[in-house]
Amino acid sequence: MLHLGTGAATAALLTRLLLGLVGALPWLLAAFGLNSPAFRGVFQGLCHQEPERSLIIFGSQMVVCSRCAGIYAGMAIGALAPPLGFMVRHGRAVVWTAFSLAALDVAATYFSLYPLNHAVRIATGAFAGWAAVAFVLGELGSVASPSGNATTQAGCIRRR
Repeated sequence: MLHLGTGAATAALLTRLLLGLVGALPWLLAAFGLNSPAFRGVFQGLCHQEPERSLIIFGSQMVVCSRCAGIYAGMAIGALAPPLGFMVRHGRAVVWTAFSLAALDVAATYFSLYPLNHAVRIATGAFAGWAAVAFVLGELGSVASPSGNATTQAGCIRRR
């Protein structure tokens, strides 16, 4: 049984679950073949949704491109995985590195340095999504373990 404990632990756990669900949403929609204009419209302002840059899952095009699919998967992993001490010490550098790698891939593809590669798009997106969520959760000090115990790491994270 899950013991939620204090209000802070409950809020931290709910934040993680919500971010995990949001991250999994495009993947769940594709897995269940839910690709209606209504679902596509939800993500339209967040993603270009170009068919040639999107994955086909079980015969259904995802509602986001492969890079955004990676970002959402990374968000889910970052929200549901235990926090890493490395992110506490080097979070900003990891986030900058992750988004720089994604930007380099965008530029390399744009300038035709190499052809479109879904695996690279998913990997760079997942790294960026994971880094962003892990960093934000750490900065908020709302890191809850699966048992529901909250730990506040704000004192370790805040720059002086």
